[in-house]
Amino acid sequence: MAPQLLWDNPHLFHALLSCTALHLGRFYSEEPKWIHLASAHRKAAIDALPGATNPDANFLMTGLFAIYTISSSLSSSPKNIFSLMTSLHNVFSPFEGRHMNEDQRLKAVDPFSVNLQADLVEVLVHLQQIYDFHMPGFEPESEELFDPSIKAAYRKAVEALYIVYRLSQTGYESMGAVLWPGLFGGRFHGLLNERKQRALVLLYYYLGMLKCIDEKFWWAKEAGRCQDYIYGLLDVGWRGWVLQYDGSTKNYSIANSTRRLTY
Repeated sequence: MAPQLLWDNPHLFHALLSCTALHLGRFYSEEPKWIHLASAHRKAAIDALPGATNPDANFLMTGLFAIYTISSSLSSSPKNIFSLMTSLHNVFSPFEGRHMNEDQRLKAVDPFSVNLQADLVEVLVHLQQIYDFHMPGFEPESEELFDPSIKAAYRKAVEALYIVYRLSQTGYESMGAVLWPGLFGGRFHGLLNERKQRALVLLYYYLGMLKCIDEKFWWAKEAGRCQDYIYGLLDVGWRGWVLQYDGSTKNYSIANSTRRLTY
């Protein structure tokens, strides 16, 4: 991040300081001053927004605020995962189909600048069953799939996970964290807020991805706790379905965490 861009844009400077302080707060959890400082800088960044016209600075601040929001939500309560998905969806979904920033220097940090082709991911091929009418043992629940818009919504969310998986394997994990909510679509967002079982299963897989990067990225800490919470919201049939594929995907970062689940 260019120093001159920080000096010339106080809102970006405060946003960076807020994430830095939050990072220190996670590292030194016994010292609450860092969390208070993070909150103060975040407020200062928001207060400095009126009149902020530099598109590069605004773009970078959006990314920093996304990191701040992910970390704060995951660390506070697992129940906040739904409001987190709403926040990320509302911020990033308008950029679907276009770039967030046209500056080539910032292309490397623009999540919508990567290849968004939803190529089939072999280790996740079983997720296609989420939008399959003939899923054994789930015939009563499959009635919702008679609505073409619902079936299409699940398919879109699954294909978005394919994209996220590919990013997680090529060093773009942070992009994947915001891309899934940005790509899964408004219809799926509604199904997720209704706590539909199929939607919860896909959220479980997304959180598994975050859990597997929490040693590399401080802001993903506590993703495993949220994943356990979502697992607890699944009925017995869907829990069994999730665990059924643990063996076949044991080398896959998302499903890896299912081995520790016994309830």
